[in-house]
Amino acid sequence: MANGLPDGFYLRTLEEKDVPEVVEIVNYVILNTLSIWRTEPDTVEARKTWLKNTLPKYPAFGIFEASGALAGFTSASSFRYGSGYDRTVECAIACRNDYTGKGLGHHLLQKLLSELRVMGYYVVIAGISGTNQGSARFFAREGFKRTGFMPGVGEKNGVSLDLELWQLDLRPPPSTA
Repeated sequence: MANGLPDGFYLRTLEEKDVPEVVEIVNYVILNTLSIWRTEPDTVEARKTWLKNTLPKYPAFGIFEASGALAGFTSASSFRYGSGYDRTVECAIACRNDYTGKGLGHHLLQKLLSELRVMGYYVVIAGISGTNQGSARFFAREGFKRTGFMPGVGEKNGVSLDLELWQLDLRPPPSTA
């Protein structure tokens, strides 16, 4: 394990050349799960625009096989509109289906959280479909706390969906001295 990563993997900032593989991962999730509440597939052009708009203000990382193939990615984005939310972000994370449950998400998320701390963000939110208890367990293991539950606020393919909000405070605990 080099740098704590599983052998044969490395992390780096996402680049435009990675977008087609990001789209493959996202489209698998859209078409095969209730985790992303969209039914229309993502496109390379839309994702290129997303990446161009994301990177100036928010980090986005990929975890790659030694061959250069993308195994998963993570990113941060605006949580809500308004300057009062400027220090709060929402995070997203997804791995190729054949890499879920192998610990890559942990490395992706820790890289994202480390960069968000450096950039001065205070709070990270993960919005999780109530049907996705694997993600809920993942974020709980990573130190997030379930702070919100919104029943029936979404729908996909005729299924009513609940939204769970999980939160992590990046600020150091207050000094007791």
